[in-house]
Amino acid sequence: LLTVYFKRYDRIDAELGKMEEALIRDLPELINKLVLLLNAGLVINTAFARIVENYQFFNGGDRQQRLNSAGNRRRYLYEELTEIEKRITQSNSSLIHELRDFSQRSGVREMIRLTAILSDNWDKGSTLAEKLEGEGELLWISRKRRAEEKGKLAETKLTFPLMVLLIVLIMVTIAPAMLEM
Repeated sequence: LLTVYFKRYDRIDAELGKMEEALIRDLPELINKLVLLLNAGLVINTAFARIVENYQFFNGGDRQQRLNSAGNRRRYLYEELTEIEKRITQSNSSLIHELRDFSQRSGVREMIRLTAILSDNWDKGSTLAEKLEGEGELLWISRKRRAEEKGKLAETKLTFPLMVLLIVLIMVTIAPAMLEM
């Protein structure tokens, strides 16, 4: 009973961890798209709307169908941006307010930083694109470092099975010699 009591939130915690990891993984891509659209002459609201429209076009169907399909990985960031875009069009609320609310709910440090950059430079188009480019480069470097850490962790996890196989191989090799003695 104690195990069940203490482990009751493990599945939820694992799901939150996956969501946070997916947000961090997709954030550099979002920033690159945003910089590209800002440099093309779009304003922030239109750029976000275009990103959401593009996501919906290439990932057709309703939300539950996209989330449950086995072939697609869950893109929490883009799903949340889609919901933000719906709230903006329905209630005419501010994009910055909705992004700030989402970043606070998610608790992802990189998302909070992106929202702060957007809200501080809302009216400055070219300097905003430059700041976002710098932030995007930092996030790509961070993503690369996390991938290297995961690779090292996987290598470490495979060390024990390899050691067991080596011991079995030694035993199989030495066993005939030991039986002849």
